Amino acid sequence: MENHEYVYFYKDGNDRIPILTGGTSSFSMIFFIDEAEKKSLSKLLPSNKNLYVMVDGHIFKIL
Repeated sequence: MENHEYVYFYKDGNDRIPILTGGTSSFSMIFFIDEAEKKSLSKLLPSNKNLYVMVDGHIFKIL
């Protein structure tokens, strides 16, 4: 199986501020995070509606 590299980040103006990186062979481990994980990640953000993930060079808005 192919390993997918990911970076969770938030945007500060035009800058992307990374908060978590990793790699997995399962997309579900990246996109379908549970509420506890979302809550933990949102505590690291200046705004709770500003969470993105970049997977293999493609960006997706999470919150």
